[in-house]
Amino acid sequence: MAMKAIKAALAATILLGAASAAQAAGTPISIQNDVNSNLYTYTGGLSYPAAGSTVTIGGVDFTLASFFPPDFNAPDVGVIQSGDGSPTSINIATPNVTIGATTTFYSLVNSAFGVATNTVGDLTLNFAGGATFVYDLTEGDNLRDHFNGSFNISAPNVYGTATFSDDRLDAQQIVLPGSYVGDVLTSITLNNTQPQFGNPFLAAFTVVDPGVGGVPEPAAWALMLTGFAGLGAMLRRHRRQAALA
Repeated sequence: MAMKAIKAALAATILLGAASAAQAAGTPISIQNDVNSNLYTYTGGLSYPAAGSTVTIGGVDFTLASFFPPDFNAPDVGVIQSGDGSPTSINIATPNVTIGATTTFYSLVNSAFGVATNTVGDLTLNFAGGATFVYDLTEGDNLRDHFNGSFNISAPNVYGTATFSDDRLDAQQIVLPGSYVGDVLTSITLNNTQPQFGNPFLAAFTVVDPGVGGVPEPAAWALMLTGFAGLGAMLRRHRRQAALA
């Protein structure tokens, strides 16, 4: 009976780890209808992957949008660029997303240029009924230049980074307070309030809800490895006991 209990416990550990590891890495929200700039024309921009590619940062998947150049060859990567010398606001319609207890949003936002310590804009999440949530974009904190060689190159509080030669895309994590549970997201607004200090652009946006499929947890792999190791040790002991008998 003890052996059966051990087997059951180890099997449960492996299944739990497998279930956690199999969770999806988020649902990309398309920005395709609102792209207005060609990322390939930015400094070092040709190092970025192809349009439509998936960029994974910290277990979260982002899908790069397309920008169609005048010659209509293969599409380049499109972004939503704010700032043309004056404050701007660009609204991006989204599929309705009902906020759950664990819903988290992730953005890919960098600057064409930036001056550290300045809050140059924000991402505003707009909900049905008029509620909003504002996520500030501050140079030198959660926002920096996409090119690692000029302007502001420091952003210690980003969620993670994908690097492409001398260029990069930084991810930000947006966690909503519990008071938003049950609200329905209808759009996202990229605001640029101080273009003289930075011009943020949005390259992708993803929503993750672990309740219906979330980011794989590193602990899941530890659970699975522990389970496999335990099963292996148990089988070795069982074989030794059988040989002695």
